[in-house]
Amino acid sequence: MTPAQFRVYRQALGLSNRACADELHVNLRSVQLWQKPDASVPPFAAAWLTKKWEIMLKRVETALDVSDLDIVGTPVKLTLSRTPSQLEASGLKDLSPVEAAAMAGILAVSCELAGRDVQIEYA
Repeated sequence: MTPAQFRVYRQALGLSNRACADELHVNLRSVQLWQKPDASVPPFAAAWLTKKWEIMLKRVETALDVSDLDIVGTPVKLTLSRTPSQLEASGLKDLSPVEAAAMAGILAVSCELAGRDVQIEYA
């Protein structure tokens, strides 16, 4: 994984540098350094972020599979959970509210690319 890819995946997943450092049990400066152009991302960090990315892709794919994207004229409604209890109730207990918002953003882009209007509301 390149430093640029690490940064893009991290940001697209809604993860701060601090969140990555905490999850990976490293100091904040390490995560910041991994994203410099001439840096090397350690294999353990690349594997961790790649796994989170693949989980997000699978969730987005599943959400799109169960969506009625072929019903023209009706906007796709996305409900954004803002608290851990709302996330747990919606089956997303392993996501933080920030990660859930990132997922909603990815879903919104996907729906709009499919030609659908999107409405995003808070739970």
